[in-house]
Amino acid sequence: MPILAADDGMVLAGHGRLAAGKLLAIAEVPVIVARGWSDQQKRAYVIADNRLTDASDWDDEMLRLELNDLLEGGFEVSLTGITESELSRLSVGVGELEAMPELPDGDRPHIAT
Repeated sequence: MPILAADDGMVLAGHGRLAAGKLLAIAEVPVIVARGWSDQQKRAYVIADNRLTDASDWDDEMLRLELNDLLEGGFEVSLTGITESELSRLSVGVGELEAMPELPDGDRPHIAT
């Protein structure tokens, strides 16, 4: 998705995409220039664009799958901006729990009382 910039170069939308591109050392990104917009139009667009992200929801299962795929591929998942607590809540990076070992017939686990 292109970054939206005013004709003076000020970024109106896409600050996160721009920051991510810098972190990933991407030299060029697509940009749409909002030519001829008034200052009021620019400010109103910035507010509306930020409100859209406030109102959005994630599909947690799909996000978990995508993040786990990135992690398995060796990608530094912290670059996505997802916090450690969110990763924990989504169970990202947690493999299948290993089954309890089988005990030989007649053996019982010792439980201290």
